[in-house]
Amino acid sequence: YTAGYTRLGALRGLRRRPKIAAGCLAGWAAANAVLAPSLERRLRLPVAGYSLALTLMGAAALGVGGRVGAGAAAFVGSDLLIGLQAAGRKVPSQELLIMAGYLLGQYLITTGWLDLLDREAAENADGDAA
Repeated sequence: YTAGYTRLGALRGLRRRPKIAAGCLAGWAAANAVLAPSLERRLRLPVAGYSLALTLMGAAALGVGGRVGAGAAAFVGSDLLIGLQAAGRKVPSQELLIMAGYLLGQYLITTGWLDLLDREAAENADGDAA
């Protein structure tokens, strides 16, 4: 996803609004600081690494914006619930929320991405016609 978001203009978007990336990284650090003590020691580094990769993906999607960004936020939220579960913290309807966030996230990412590609193709066709 992250490489694809880069091709969709994520870096341009993040350069215009760098606080998005800073906020994502601050959220990552806070979530890991809170959850790490509750995780088995052998899971702490893999969870921190995976969650960093997921956070960077989410920040890139927010740089793209629109439905892509909203979808990535739902996807990251879904995985945060999985992290809470791994740390022994329960949320009401956790399993349902995990799947709902994941499915909503994938739907929004996919439809948003396709719309951006359609718009890009239309702009290129207009440019070729001129």
